[in-house]
Amino acid sequence: MSTKPEVLMIGPYPAWDMEDLDARYVVHKLWEAADRDRLIEAHCRTIRAIATRGELGASADLISVCQRSRSSPAMASVPTPSTWLMLERMESG
Repeated sequence: MSTKPEVLMIGPYPAWDMEDLDARYVVHKLWEAADRDRLIEAHCRTIRAIATRGELGASADLISVCQRSRSSPAMASVPTPSTWLMLERMESG
């Protein structure tokens, strides 16, 4: 079992971002999943962030599913070099 926070990634990032993300997080790659709903269902309780690009976005439904599955739904925006990464505030517990 990994101690790294889990991230749901909507689409691929440039290699330089992927290297950093893979080093810091367990990355669930939604675009590679044969069954996207099953991937989300299997990991929604442990996903702490949604990583996306501007042209892909993250739907309100997807964010809602991830928030409802967690006991603490607080989210904050944290910039990465090529996009925004929605991260739960880790310092809150």
